[in-house]
This record gives sequence, structure tokens and C-alpha cells, in this order.
Amino acid sequence: DGPSGWGLMKAAAAGDVSEMRLLLAADPALVHVERWDQTPIHFAVREGHADALRLLLDHGAEPGWSRLWQVYGWPYLRHESSRRGYVDVLDVLTTTLANRHAYDPRHEALKAAVAAQDWQAMQAALSDEPDALRWADEDGAGVLHWAVETGVPSLIAYVMDLGADIGRQRSDGAT
Repeated sequence: DGPSGWGLMKAAAAGDVSEMRLLLAADPALVHVERWDQTPIHFAVREGHADALRLLLDHGAEPGWSRLWQVYGWPYLRHESSRRGYVDVLDVLTTTLANRHAYDPRHEALKAAVAAQDWQAMQAALSDEPDALRWADEDGAGVLHWAVETGVPSLIAYVMDLGADIGRQRSDGAT
């Protein structure tokens, strides 16, 4: 990626969408360039440039693909944009996360019920919200991922019987 990769990082930090378009037109793979475990998205978010962020996301940037996605992925970016008061950046991230990975903030109670193996709370959440099986957290993980993390075969079978998608990918591409 060389100078072009660094050029995209600088353009993202500056919010220079015109320069970003030129660089991405010449080499679309630059959208995935990494420096210091950060991608151009991180630079756009850090400086509050919603248009630059949107351009990168529209070109296929995926924060979950970073080798340190658990540190610098979607949750980190959403936290940073919120902490810095960049409401428009947070909105772009949240909307894209919902569209790509079915993120829904209502997932938290269901995820907590699954982790606690609280069958009653889990059943209530799933019966109250018919689309809850589609909900995902900020890493793109859904109810089956959470059930697998418990290691409880009956819980895994339960959510599979309800129709949880066994092919669902998290934001890092893993199922």
C-alpha cells in the first residue's frame, strides 16, 4: 500500500473526500490498509468526518476485519464517536452496523439472558419480539453465537430449534 495507503489515512483524517475518491479509484483495496492496527475508518472517526467515513464504508471498509477487531472494531468506533460528541459519525456507524449485521440496541437484554442461562428471561424476550432471533450486538454476533459461548448444548439446541441462523457471520466473517 506504501505512500497511497498513508495518503488515504491522511485524507480520511482531514476529511478530504475528493482525495480519498482519487486514491480509492486507483486502488480500491486501500480501504483495508492498516497502520498501527488502525484503518482509514479510524482516522475519519477520530476526526469526526462523517462524509469520509460514509465513503469508506460505501467502498467496503469493514471494521470487524481488523486483526484486532475485538479492540478496534465497531464497539470501539461507536464509543469513540460518542465520547467525542460526533453525533453524525455515530449515526453513520449505527446505521451501517444495523444494515450490514442486523445490529439492534435491544439485543442487550436477550444477550444477558443467554449469558446468564436465564431461560425465563430469554423465552420472554424471544416471545415478545418476533425478530429478536435476527438481532446482533456490535460485533455482529447473534443469539446462536451467544448460546455457543455458554457451552450449554440444550441452550444451543433451543435457539437452533427456534430458527437461529447457523450460517450467520459476525463482523469479522466468522460464523
